[in-house]
Amino acid sequence: MSHQIRNRYSLSECIGRGTYGRVWECRDEKEKCVKKVMKESMFGNYEGFDPFENIYNLEVSVYHALAKSPNSHFFPKLFEHFVLDDPRKGILVLEKLGQPVRMIRKQNQDDLFSFSNTVKIALCVGKGLKYLHESGYLHRDIQENNIVFSLETNSNVVCKIIDFGAAQTIYNADGTINFKYPELDFSNCSFSSLALNYMLPPDEQDDWESFFYFVLALFDRFHIYGGPEELIEEKTKLHLDPISVLDDGFLVQLWFSIAGQGYKKKFNPDEVLEVITDLDVDFEEPLDCKQVGQYFIVE
Repeated sequence: MSHQIRNRYSLSECIGRGTYGRVWECRDEKEKCVKKVMKESMFGNYEGFDPFENIYNLEVSVYHALAKSPNSHFFPKLFEHFVLDDPRKGILVLEKLGQPVRMIRKQNQDDLFSFSNTVKIALCVGKGLKYLHESGYLHRDIQENNIVFSLETNSNVVCKIIDFGAAQTIYNADGTINFKYPELDFSNCSFSSLALNYMLPPDEQDDWESFFYFVLALFDRFHIYGGPEELIEEKTKLHLDPISVLDDGFLVQLWFSIAGQGYKKKFNPDEVLEVITDLDVDFEEPLDCKQVGQYFIVE
């Protein structure tokens, strides 16, 4: 990349790398050097249909749909998007947010948040996932690194869901369910649902199973790693005997609120959120955190 993009965005440092490109911190020279994030997606050298460009276009569609939602504050704001040539790549210019949940959690004693902060984070992400589905998309990659903290204008710290590179539409253009086998390889993804590890067509319930694994990670209870065979073996144990595997009343109840819905015609996320809001926690109070300079600590 050149030093300045479109005579507007000055790149400062690369803050992330993925399968399809890189993420940069940049300064917007037209808005008094406001810091933003630039996500680049490298396109392939395909004639006709380019799967990499298709992923980029889908991610743009997700951001446009979320911008229309009254609950858009659960997600990053997309300022603009454009395509550059030589080499051909798609660009998303997004608001700059804070650090991923996993990074902040690992800085705390015993790799844990307080119980109050843990369930508040879980509720915030659960609401965001519900609103994402209401906007017509599955995320398919809910995990700690795709949930980031954000300092709002009222000085409260909230969580936002990021990275829609693995998203999928829930419905086809004609309104029918988008029942299709994954085009990406989820067989080796620790936070994916058991069905996605088997490379079966996903629905909302699969995202909520990933949400459950995210909550396990918040409690430092997620230890399902390895290759496809190991992932399937460990998750099958959970599906068959969740009470013995989890050995925790709240987690068992949360699991059954997701897996216990079976294959209903329409998944009800409020059943999951109710398990969290029934806890003896004051959810009206913001996350308990300390601000240090431009950074904040969530304990």
